[in-house]
Amino acid sequence: MIGESSLMQLVDKGRDVYFAPVNFRGPRRQENAKAIDWVWADLDFVHPDKLKIRPTIAWQSSPGRYQALWKLSELVPADDAAECGKRMAYAEGADKGGWDVTQVLRIPGTPVRRKLSCCGRNPRNTP
Repeated sequence: MIGESSLMQLVDKGRDVYFAPVNFRGPRRQENAKAIDWVWADLDFVHPDKLKIRPTIAWQSSPGRYQALWKLSELVPADDAAECGKRMAYAEGADKGGWDVTQVLRIPGTPVRRKLSCCGRNPRNTP
């Protein structure tokens, strides 16, 4: 677990910072996932107010993109929570890859600093 001062140091150094909704008993791998009482989804361009099931918490992860969490009433296996997130993402037209057990989400309120040219071209130079 990282403290707030360490987190802010990373932000000050220009780092993107994320969290995993799932806790793990070792490396962040599906087989190490602990039970969880949250469902998560990377909504991409789907605004949280448009969802059929209102999330417990939602935030804008970057301009026009959103992420959300739904609190469950009890612990469930992480695979079950991920499956629920998958079904929600598909039903709502959200990111179809933003629900897996090892998924990381942007920490709310932290800036987006990733390099825009990460995928072989700089979107700022496209027509």
